[in-house]
This record gives sequence, C-alpha cells and structure tokens, in this order.
Amino acid sequence: MNNDTLKPLLWVIVITAIISTMNWNSYLFK
Repeated sequence: MNNDTLKPLLWVIVITAIISTMNWNSYLFK
C-alpha cells in the first residue's frame, strides 16, 4: 500500500475516533 491509499483511511479512523469520543462525553455527562 502506498501513502495515497493509506491517508484517507487514516483520516476516516481519526474522524470516527473523534465522533465516538464526543458521543461518549455527551452520554457520560448528561
């Protein structure tokens, strides 16, 4: 795999992690 195919995948993982963290925060601190 070269860098061009790896970068979008990395962004998807990062964005998913951020969204899930926000969801956990709103769930825990209701």
